Amino acid sequence: MDDLVVTAKKLRAVRKACRHFLTLWALEQMASDARKECSTEASDFESNPFDRNWKAMYQGDVLDD
Repeated sequence: MDDLVVTAKKLRAVRKACRHFLTLWALEQMASDARKECSTEASDFESNPFDRNWKAMYQGDVLDD
């Protein structure tokens, strides 16, 4: 019976570590995607700062609908 308790505690610890890892991985993926998106928009602006394309500024806004 003691073996089952020890095994259950180990499984809980492994499950918690797995969830923690997946959470950190997901956050890193989101941050990486955001960095890529921001760098693309910034490079578009830097390539021609006089281009009055305001699409990037209003992207995802109510005005898109």
